[in-house]
Amino acid sequence: LSGCVGRSGPNVRINSDVVPQNRVRASKVEGRNVLVTGGEYQGLSGIIDSCIPGGWYLVSKLFKNDNLDVVISSRHLELIPYKITKFNSTLHSEEQDTNKICIHLKAAKLRLEVFAEERSRLERSKNDGDHRAIAPLKKLNAEVHKTSKLIDNLQLSLERSMDKRSGQS
Repeated sequence: LSGCVGRSGPNVRINSDVVPQNRVRASKVEGRNVLVTGGEYQGLSGIIDSCIPGGWYLVSKLFKNDNLDVVISSRHLELIPYKITKFNSTLHSEEQDTNKICIHLKAAKLRLEVFAEERSRLERSKNDGDHRAIAPLKKLNAEVHKTSKLIDNLQLSLERSMDKRSGQS
C-alpha cells in the first residue's frame, strides 16, 4: 500500500481537502463494495482498499481499465449490501459503462469551464504586462487541447455505447 498513499503518488487521485497522513488504519469495511453518493465521482462504485484517519477512504476499481485509486470522504460513500453486490455482478455492465462515460464527459466539460476562467485571468495578466503569465498560459492551452480531445473521444465512446444498446433492443 505504500505506493498508493500520498499526494504525489503517480497512481493516486486525492481531494485537496485531505490532510496529509503518514499512516493507514485497518478497517472493518476494507474490501467492501461502496457507492459514491456525492462529489466528483458520484454514481460510481468501487472497493474500499484502506481507511485514512479523518474520515477518508482509499477506493479502487471506480473506473474500468484504470488502476488509479481515489481518496473519498466517508460522507460521500455508502456501503453496498452483499446481496445487491452479488446480484449486480451478474448483470451486464454496458449500462454502468455508459453511466461512467457520462460522468467522465461531464467532469471533462467542467474542467474546460475552469480552464476558460483561468485563461481569461492569465490573458488579463499578460495584457497588463506580466510576462510571468506566458508560460502558464502555454501550459493551460496544452491542457485545453488534451481535454478537448478527451471530450471528443468520450462522446464517440458514448455514441458507440448507445448504438450497441439500441441494436440489442
